[in-house]
Amino acid sequence: MFRIQQEADKGFEARTFPIAPQFVEMLLSIPEDQRTGYVFNPLSKEGTRHNGEVISRLITRLGREAEIRVGGTDDKPKFASAHDFRRSFGTRWASKATPAILQQMMRHAEISTTMGFYVTQNAETMADAIWSAFGATSGTTAPENKKAARDCVVATPYG
Repeated sequence: MFRIQQEADKGFEARTFPIAPQFVEMLLSIPEDQRTGYVFNPLSKEGTRHNGEVISRLITRLGREAEIRVGGTDDKPKFASAHDFRRSFGTRWASKATPAILQQMMRHAEISTTMGFYVTQNAETMADAIWSAFGATSGTTAPENKKAARDCVVATPYG
């Protein structure tokens, strides 16, 4: 478990959360006699701790320098930032946790935020997973021409 102090929480309340198993594995890989102090302790050249805003800018700069594009246009690309780590975490866990659990993991105040950003997954990704599972049991594979298959969308109005 980890605890976020009230002054560090975006909802301004102290909260306790479970730690993701991958993070626990990382922590346990550290020799026991070295498990003291901050887990991440980025220091400035002067030896003082950076605040979150400075760390965020550093991560954004690294994303830009490494040219890790996560969106934007050719004229104005968007490079990886600290928030992209958060989105990646939420996306990975969306298929493994219930919406209510994912809401807590992402520290969303409203379930609608979790549902809108992480639970309503990309239809193409879901289609690939469905066709892959179907093919494993039937020997049938997804159509070669995915664009033609996507164009065969059937919309049924409810009323």
